[in-house]
Amino acid sequence: MLFKIGWRSFLRQSRNYGVYFICMMTAVMIFYSFSAMMNDRLLTQRVQQDIRIEGVLGFGSSIVAFVVLFFMLSANHFFLSQRQKEINIYQLLGLRRGRLAWLLLRETFLLNFFSLVIGIFMGIIFSKFFSMILIRAMGLTLTSHFFNSSRSIVTTIVVFFAALLILSLQVMLFVWRTPMSETLKTDYSLPIKKMKMTPFRILMGILGLILLGVGYYLSLFLKDTWQSYITYTQDFSAIIWVPLLILFCCITATYIFFDCTLPALLHWLSQPQKRNIKGAKLIAYNNVRAYLQRTWKSFAFLTVLTAIAISLIGGTMGMISLNYQATSRLYPVSYQVAESQAQQLRDTLKDNQVTLAADQTVTFKMTNMAVYTRYLGETTDNNQEEVMVNLLSLSQYNQLRKLLKESPEVKINGQEAALFDSEYDITQAFRSYRDQVLVAGTANFTLVQTELDYLGDDSLRYALANVLVVSDAAFEQLDGYQYAVTYLQVQGRLSEAAHQTISDAGKTEWVEPVTYRLVKKKNGAQAVFTTAEKEHTDQVTVYRLNRADRFTTMRSVRRQGGIILFVSLFVGVIVLITTSSSLIVRQFSNTEREKRNYQLLTKLGYSRQEIRKLIYWQNIWVFMPGTLLAILHAVFAINTLTQIIDSRGYWVAYLFAGAAAVVYLLAYLITVKLSLRIIER
Repeated sequence: MLFKIGWRSFLRQSRNYGVYFICMMTAVMIFYSFSAMMNDRLLTQRVQQDIRIEGVLGFGSSIVAFVVLFFMLSANHFFLSQRQKEINIYQLLGLRRGRLAWLLLRETFLLNFFSLVIGIFMGIIFSKFFSMILIRAMGLTLTSHFFNSSRSIVTTIVVFFAALLILSLQVMLFVWRTPMSETLKTDYSLPIKKMKMTPFRILMGILGLILLGVGYYLSLFLKDTWQSYITYTQDFSAIIWVPLLILFCCITATYIFFDCTLPALLHWLSQPQKRNIKGAKLIAYNNVRAYLQRTWKSFAFLTVLTAIAISLIGGTMGMISLNYQATSRLYPVSYQVAESQAQQLRDTLKDNQVTLAADQTVTFKMTNMAVYTRYLGETTDNNQEEVMVNLLSLSQYNQLRKLLKESPEVKINGQEAALFDSEYDITQAFRSYRDQVLVAGTANFTLVQTELDYLGDDSLRYALANVLVVSDAAFEQLDGYQYAVTYLQVQGRLSEAAHQTISDAGKTEWVEPVTYRLVKKKNGAQAVFTTAEKEHTDQVTVYRLNRADRFTTMRSVRRQGGIILFVSLFVGVIVLITTSSSLIVRQFSNTEREKRNYQLLTKLGYSRQEIRKLIYWQNIWVFMPGTLLAILHAVFAINTLTQIIDSRGYWVAYLFAGAAAVVYLLAYLITVKLSLRIIER
């Protein structure tokens, strides 16, 4: 008898359990696939010189497990709450709590066991597909093979049963802690008193909008806010607490929005005298108000979680793109080499039948430069800094620019100069230069341009950070230590074997030490150079790298960025699936609870079309506000990141935000279709 009652209850919950099953199966599939790729020796050994993918995939698996565990606990608590009437019947029949807990645990175990088995089976099938995606993202020339890892199966089972153990504890605590007086309270009634819009709730709703506006305003004008506040207070802690304030405003506003702002809006819309609204829309507004009264915390949490997932993907893509751009700037050609070793590299390339598409040598002069800077929060630019700089003539820069396509055009005349700063993309928000600089203690120049350094690896130059482009005449007149760098671009693409042979033929090391010291003169300091060893404490000895190759570094960056993007996107997918599944399950249960009310409306004369319109309209107000708010949060968060880290890779985050909107749209359509079946059956 008890088995039949439990089985019928299970069948009544089949729609909710179906959504739960699909979500859990997908999570198990992804977790197993991550674990299988971690245990794929061919894949891990191929990339171990660039990155240990076991660590990244393990971190991603941990996040997936944590998100899924939270979803399991939340969904299980929801299912237990929905079955309080059934639990009441069992207790009235004299079923002891231990037996009742075992009955509920048996159903929970069977549902999750089937999710585990099907998930592992799907993971075995799709792990090759996921490996192909990872191989493509990392730019590997590797054939993906069908890989069945028994170790991964055991790991997945152990982690899953650990989660199931926690779930079992939750079931037992629910049964033992819920007294009979609580289980008897199963009749649902509208929370009329709580739904009443008091002046306090209206004010709180307005406060929510104000907080949201403050957060979005600070996000849009983050740099200006930093500049104004730090200039006025000299408090640099604003660099940390202003972004935290934005986060606090948005999260707090989200909770207030679902608790007060949205109910206040629905209350205003449901006033027939003011808005001339009647029929299905009026009923839908009041139903949503009643529904929000019970579930506003869950809605707010799911909205914040979705926004954080999209924002983290945006931040990840920003960092990956920034790293790729920086590496591309540092290694714009196949090889950069000190001129003294350039012929040796040319011979090695020739011996390996590698054809050169470009071969150019550029002469630099290292000297000192006095520059005036102003940092964030300072009102004047009187801070004089004495730095070493590499001089480059305009004619040589223009020749080099033909090879380095991304380098900007420079237009200077006479005593004008253009400064290339390797840290300009990071420091431009915090540091600016006065337009007058003193070079070698003798010549004044006017800075007409400040650009990011596109001239290759600064480790091959002595003065690491800066290059100053001046006219040819000024370059010849100024004193400094002269040296050269050769840029070599090979034709076509090198294979890994050919590149390894070329790399083994020459060793990368620090060479050609130069010692200098600054001697004070009438107009300023002047650098005096020598190749002798350091003799005085005021002397400085510097070295430069003898060679740099693009292939190795770009390969490492591509592989690191590929695996991080792969993991972050799959974690984001799991978050979208779990959050949308939570909304679908809750809506199914709400429809089951309201089924009699819909039937009563039919008896009162509402047509089938009007009932359908009511379902569509009500679900729009359940799914739309949270989706729009999550996407808005994410868009403004990405805008904040763009002001901190300038990158071209944020388009992936916007694309994922669009994908989130599509997922929630599909969840809305599924919910509506199945809700109509529940009502009309």
